[in-house]
Amino acid sequence: MTSHSVDLYPHAGLDYVWDNPRMRRRRDVGAQNRYGLPLNVLPANHPIENGVIWTPAGPVAAGTLLAGIMITDTSQGQTISQIYQSQSLEFMPDEMTQKRVMPLYAATLSGDIGQTAVVGYLAKVGSNNFYLGPRGMFANSTAAPKIYTLERNYNLNVPYMTRAEIFAGIDSLLIQKVLMESSNNQLSLSQAIRMYYSDHGLPGYPDYKACNRIEAFKSLNLQVIEEQALNYMYAYSAKIPTVRERIKEKKNDFSLIERHFKEALAGAWTEFINFVENYDYSEYERCPTYTSNQFVSENKVDLLVVYGYDGGETETQKERDYISHLGQLVNVGVDRSRIGVLDGKSAKWIFPVANLSNVADWGSNFSESTSYSYGSGSDMPAVMDALNSYYFSFYSHMWSDANNASANAQVVLWNAPNSVPDQDMFKQLMDDFMYKYPNVHFLFVGKSKGSFNDYMVDPTKDYFTNSGQDMFAFAKTIAKRIREIPTVFTYPACDPNNGNFTSVAESSHVYTGYISPNYTTFIKIAPTYFRFSEKVIVKVTEGDVAICGSRTSMNVDDNVDDRLCDPNNNLEWWFLCGRWIGNCDPIYLAVSGSSARSNIYCQDAECQYPNQIKFQIQHEGMTCGAWSAPPSLLLLAVAVLTMFLQPKL
Repeated sequence: MTSHSVDLYPHAGLDYVWDNPRMRRRRDVGAQNRYGLPLNVLPANHPIENGVIWTPAGPVAAGTLLAGIMITDTSQGQTISQIYQSQSLEFMPDEMTQKRVMPLYAATLSGDIGQTAVVGYLAKVGSNNFYLGPRGMFANSTAAPKIYTLERNYNLNVPYMTRAEIFAGIDSLLIQKVLMESSNNQLSLSQAIRMYYSDHGLPGYPDYKACNRIEAFKSLNLQVIEEQALNYMYAYSAKIPTVRERIKEKKNDFSLIERHFKEALAGAWTEFINFVENYDYSEYERCPTYTSNQFVSENKVDLLVVYGYDGGETETQKERDYISHLGQLVNVGVDRSRIGVLDGKSAKWIFPVANLSNVADWGSNFSESTSYSYGSGSDMPAVMDALNSYYFSFYSHMWSDANNASANAQVVLWNAPNSVPDQDMFKQLMDDFMYKYPNVHFLFVGKSKGSFNDYMVDPTKDYFTNSGQDMFAFAKTIAKRIREIPTVFTYPACDPNNGNFTSVAESSHVYTGYISPNYTTFIKIAPTYFRFSEKVIVKVTEGDVAICGSRTSMNVDDNVDDRLCDPNNNLEWWFLCGRWIGNCDPIYLAVSGSSARSNIYCQDAECQYPNQIKFQIQHEGMTCGAWSAPPSLLLLAVAVLTMFLQPKL
């Protein structure tokens, strides 16, 4: 791309990043597009490459990516004569002017490879070396780092084919292929980008995803890419006077010109192919692989993070870094998951729980902020008061709609102190809280989990200690657990504080959810909703999904004794609680999306991805009030009363 730019001007502090890769710089640098330098200024050892964005799958040149995926012209393109409107092409042979340049390829890989070949070989800029895929490094490790520097200055040659350019070129070709094939253009650009840079992959092409780009690229027509690179070279040669003169000298011998251009292209093309075939995955991890007995989970979550101050400035910086990454990893967005941060000492909101339109920008600002770098200790009773206040309001709103059946998974991620000052008092506060809000799932981050064992569903999975991981890897570990936490089933008819809903018929209360093919989501039905039930039936009434249940396993593991599945997606439980809610287990459901590929796109606003499967669940027999118990229980109660009230003979 001709818009590609590298800033060779030396900016203070950036060399330090390469000398000390464990350190992060948060300095704002005013990068400009400089290709030349004043005579008295030495070039930067590590030039800034402008326009590079961070993704979990490596650096990407934003201009190339957007230029490629936004192209709507899917025709065979235009001839060079049409592009230049036959002006200033008198130096070209007619055969050259009739070569066609296709916009998609010119804007992406073919354009970059062709430009590299023209500038690096024909124009004899610097040496003849092809700097394809030079390494780079971001100046910090926040959720949205802004400054990307290259490993070296390459003897003042401008590297047109950096890793960011190559990745962006491959990504745009893969995304555009699926966009072109999308039925009725139902797949939007934003949906395609979000799915491609996730583990999901593109609809109908699950292998088309950024973490698998190198392998997916091999499925494209490489011959067309190479041919278009040559045609781009012909078109681009009009911009370089020395090349124009050479062509003009041999205008009557196109075969000779073509041979020289192909020789120039061969060097750049070979370097590019070698880079692709020998890529070492140094910028990002390969796609995760799963065995046949492993599930891949997804959910929508309200993540409430309690911010801690233990450990000093370095530890709090790490804390902000991993929190900022979590926002992206749990899929925070306008219509998706939400995130909020509560100060662990003042118990005031740093950021209230909310949806975010730009979670990466939020994460970058939060990570770079110095407002929360200092302090010590934690006011745990104050935090519990704040949590009680927040969840009282949350549940009141959730129960205000009689037809409401679902809510995001509710997760508190507490960056906890090393010890609890008053263990007995804290235990009482937590017990009271968990009795009132049984659907809130606690996770803890710290160095000593002994004080918190009683408040975790699974202490082996719900307590996290960073043992030398970088913050993105640490955030991924936590995010994996968060995605396994069940979403909330709610039945407003059972709201103990509102008697108006007691007459709501079960047939009109429907849980609606969404799940991607080959993914599993979990649902928790609290015993509050069936404590007086003799029998409960849960059945899927819509959606190509499979459902299983358990009373003891949150993720309905295969090896638990009470795992219950039914080919008709109709599950039954009898005598669930005996009316004693204290020791009554919830009902856990696992809903798995069918692996069958479909061209049906989910149109609901609640869909996180366009290929998600909409499903609906209904229930029968849920009884949370003694006077609305099943007839058999009421008859038994009447019989007992009659027996005791009969006059004695």
